[in-house]
Amino acid sequence: MKPIQLTISAFGSYAGRTEIGFAGAQQGIFLITGNTGAGKTTIFDAITYALYGQTSGGERSGNMMRSQYALPSTETFVELIFCYQGQEYRIRRNPEYQIEKTLKNGTVKLQKVASNVELTMPDGNLFPEKKAATDAKIEAILGLSVEQFTQIVMIAQGDFLKLLYTKSDERKKIFSKLFQTDRYWRIQERLKYRSIHLDNQIEENKRAYAQEQARITIPEEIKEELEEEVVLEELIDRIVLKKKEVDEELAVCQEEEKRLSVVLFSIEEVNRQFDQFERMKRMQKELKEKEEEEKLRVQRIAEAKRAEKIKSFEEKYVDAMRSQEQSLKFIKKLESALTSLEEKRNQAGIALEMQQDAYYKMLIEQQAGLLAMGLKENEPCPVCGSKEHPALARGDIKHQIRELENELNRAKAKLAKSTEQLEHAQKELQMCRGQLKQEQEKNKICQRVLIQVQEAYEKQLLESSFEDEEDYKRAYLPERSREKLERESREYQEKCSLVSGQMVTWEKALKGKEKQDTIELKMKLKDVTAKVKRLERRKLQLHAAYQTNRAVLENSRNYQETGARLAEEDQVVKSLYRTAGGRLSGSAKIDFETYIQRQYFKQIIHEANKRLLTMSGQQFMLKLKEESDVGKRSNEGLDLSVYSLITDSERDVKTLSGGESFMAALSMALGLSDIVGKNAGGIQMDMLFIDEGFGSLDADSRNQAIEVLQQLTGGKRMVGIISHVTELKEQIDHKLVVTRSDKGSKVSWELS
Repeated sequence: MKPIQLTISAFGSYAGRTEIGFAGAQQGIFLITGNTGAGKTTIFDAITYALYGQTSGGERSGNMMRSQYALPSTETFVELIFCYQGQEYRIRRNPEYQIEKTLKNGTVKLQKVASNVELTMPDGNLFPEKKAATDAKIEAILGLSVEQFTQIVMIAQGDFLKLLYTKSDERKKIFSKLFQTDRYWRIQERLKYRSIHLDNQIEENKRAYAQEQARITIPEEIKEELEEEVVLEELIDRIVLKKKEVDEELAVCQEEEKRLSVVLFSIEEVNRQFDQFERMKRMQKELKEKEEEEKLRVQRIAEAKRAEKIKSFEEKYVDAMRSQEQSLKFIKKLESALTSLEEKRNQAGIALEMQQDAYYKMLIEQQAGLLAMGLKENEPCPVCGSKEHPALARGDIKHQIRELENELNRAKAKLAKSTEQLEHAQKELQMCRGQLKQEQEKNKICQRVLIQVQEAYEKQLLESSFEDEEDYKRAYLPERSREKLERESREYQEKCSLVSGQMVTWEKALKGKEKQDTIELKMKLKDVTAKVKRLERRKLQLHAAYQTNRAVLENSRNYQETGARLAEEDQVVKSLYRTAGGRLSGSAKIDFETYIQRQYFKQIIHEANKRLLTMSGQQFMLKLKEESDVGKRSNEGLDLSVYSLITDSERDVKTLSGGESFMAALSMALGLSDIVGKNAGGIQMDMLFIDEGFGSLDADSRNQAIEVLQQLTGGKRMVGIISHVTELKEQIDHKLVVTRSDKGSKVSWELS
């Protein structure tokens, strides 16, 4: 991965839009130089922020990077174009910030800009997902997390010595993130929790076994026979034998109970027959006492049936009288209405005549007025022929004509309404006369029908056996009442027939038999039944004890087998747990994760020593503390020491001088970069940025360090160094100069 162009806008110390092209520094070393605080490290921060949304040191978030020098309307963003595996990508990212916007009406308003990231793929299309998915895509392209990236690509100021001087515990945390060795720690934890879980399972198994043993049931009749405690298998055998004895005794008692029950049932059946026979005798006596009541009921039913034949003639007669009465009432009503309508018609006629007279009078008056308008003196009147006109109409003639016309129109309307009322009254009167005539004809028919049905009804009464109409009406019964009497009579006859038949049957069945006393037999059966129940309870108790003890025996065996298996597994797990946790007696106290990390650390130290030997003039190298020397205390497995090739002795890394510390730390950082890159899928980063540290080196050491970095580039790798050391400016041709003013930072390339 190599940067091609970096664009910074209102970010950090850069106020406006600043573009940095890296085309001239695609291979070899280049220097980023400038005064302290000019904004050199901000370039690192911008690249890291563009890729991961974090700054290189990890101490400042993107939201904190809005430039204090930026104009309120300037956008804040970082845009990075980089090349990876021959393909070009572009990332544009901005933090959340506020910007001034000028509206159309000239009003200036603060507007919140949400954080965002855009990834342009090599084909020119934007990656279509949201921020979280885009961040994951960028990390997938590079193959490095932000922690790995800042360790192998952008080594921030102060991070050199962090890995060199840190204690084993802190170094373990760093390696855990870089090499993702926490999975080995999780294996330790799983073994730990598995061991605890097995302890709980073993204890639970023991408790369950004890609970099962507590369920062992000893029946009382067997408990008395036991002289000492017996094993469970023997107890079960004794229960089986005792259950067999009880089964045999129970079978004998059940057979006796069955025999006595059959005998008692036979005797009680005969006794029930005698009781039934006595009940039939009582019923027969009761029916005999009700014979007279039945005769009266039969007679009453016969009279009601004769009266039923006359009833239809009576109903026709009553209906005819009702029709006749209704017709007469309607005739009277029509006659009264006819009188009213005639009066109404007469009144309408009178009103019409009056309206006609008024109308003609107005008409004549109107005509007279018109004639008066045309009369002149000494000219004859067209009505009377007189040439003198002493009483001509005076006043406004035109006004007088309009009033007459209005009055005439009102008179016409009243005349029309009166005519309409008279015609309506004539129609109603004619209709009423027709109805009256029709109803009078109907009444004549009703009268003839009434005479006919009355004669038929009287004839039926005479021909019947009833003395008179009152006698007939007393005999008549409504249908429901008659049906009730018939049902009672029928039920009485059926009972008589049934009792008579039953009496014959019982007499035949009981011939030669006697009623017997069953008290003694019932007592004997009761005793046998009680004994059967006692034996059944004993059988159930023995069966329940057998089932329980069999289950206890089977479950106990299972718990014993489970206990043995858990103990065996627990022994293996605890051995693994002690091994993984570095707790085996006589062994180094190095846990599993530390052991794995030591393998990575050895590789890092090996790669670091290749550079350190060159930079130190073959004087010293780094060395990992041997496992044989670890064990006095835990977490010592990642301790470093310095081995002197001149004195053949080891010493603590803290004894290194400032220059030696920088060379050792730089070597360690470069070694770490190599190993992390290899373990991240063989990813090769074609760039490396180093922030400060060269000021502590003498001239020889600095030359050797530069030589190592030149070798590191290999003719194609890009290495950027941030430093304000004057000698480096003379040794490195490509320089990116950062200057700062009260308006923000600026950059420019210089070539020596």
